[in-house]
Amino acid sequence: MMQMQATVGELKATSQYLTAASRAHGAKLDRISHIIFAAGTVLTIALAVAGFVLDKLWDGMILLLKAAH
Repeated sequence: MMQMQATVGELKATSQYLTAASRAHGAKLDRISHIIFAAGTVLTIALAVAGFVLDKLWDGMILLLKAAH
């Protein structure tokens, strides 16, 4: 009987440890997902700005080429 109580106690301790570890991993995954979302947002904004700048440069190049002919 005593050995069974000790085993149940070990199982409870192990289950509590696994629960805590699972929560810690969940928090890490949440943090990683927020970082990935922020990186995607920054990349999207950077690509939009770069596209705008390239469009204006292209228009300027066309004007220069037309003026040269």
